[in-house]
Amino acid sequence: MKKLIMTLLVLGFLTACGSNYTHTPIIDSRGSHLKGADLKRYHDDLFTCQEIAANQEVNKKKTRIFTERCMEGRGYVILDKDM
Repeated sequence: MKKLIMTLLVLGFLTACGSNYTHTPIIDSRGSHLKGADLKRYHDDLFTCQEIAANQEVNKKKTRIFTERCMEGRGYVILDKDM
């Protein structure tokens, strides 16, 4: 029983490490609202932008850039840009 639990834990950790990198930018919700972003759709916009960036077969830095540009294109103000 212990071997099964340890095997499942190791597989869980390996699966988590092997997943695609996703960047979650920090946004200014008040500033974004003024630029026309629909804050009710934030999670949908973020997920869509992360999926677009993940499908580009690039490194982590470019994935971050794609995600930030996508969110900016939807009217969000990114606070942690170029950090």
